[in-house]
Amino acid sequence: MYQAEVDMDTHVDSLVADFAFPQLAFNASKQAMWEAHPVEYVRVSVDEYENFSSPVSGVTSFLLSLASNRTKTAFLPMLQFINTVLRSASAPLQ
Repeated sequence: MYQAEVDMDTHVDSLVADFAFPQLAFNASKQAMWEAHPVEYVRVSVDEYENFSSPVSGVTSFLLSLASNRTKTAFLPMLQFINTVLRSASAPLQ
């Protein structure tokens, strides 16, 4: 196993929580757009997933690859993080 793979395995939690989640989370600017222009919000949100140069598309691809290729070391920590966010009282609005 390469050193980079070992390093990634030990940092899956922080990669998901500190890098990926903020890119995908529903935030105040998305909330404002949703309230003012819901149709435009949906269009922009779908475009983010289809545009390969957007951060959302990149993070989504990264998470899918991580879960698919590093299943033994990455999938369970990712699932635990998702569970923690969904169970927390301070979870972002969805």
